Amino acid sequence: MPAINVIGASAGYIPAVYRAINSSAEVKSAVMYLTERHVVRLTRRHRTRLRARTSEYVLTTGAPNYLEREFVKAARRAGEPFPIGKVQLRHWPKKRTKA
Repeated sequence: MPAINVIGASAGYIPAVYRAINSSAEVKSAVMYLTERHVVRLTRRHRTRLRARTSEYVLTTGAPNYLEREFVKAARRAGEPFPIGKVQLRHWPKKRTKA
């Protein structure tokens, strides 16, 4: 299997996505939409703990997943031009509180 070359059109957007995901510990994933069929996504592997020294991330470039495709359809209907300038953030789910 050939190695994937990330150095290309999406490489310039990786620092912006990294800054967005590190803006808060409650952010799980950050997505930037380059075209209708190409996204850059950075996802935390584990929730950040108080004493954590390290963070693991998964970088994904390529075709959007189902939720991202739905967002692309809505953005296209709204007339949003690509690449979309803002990074979309997804947060960790909230814990249920006992009643």
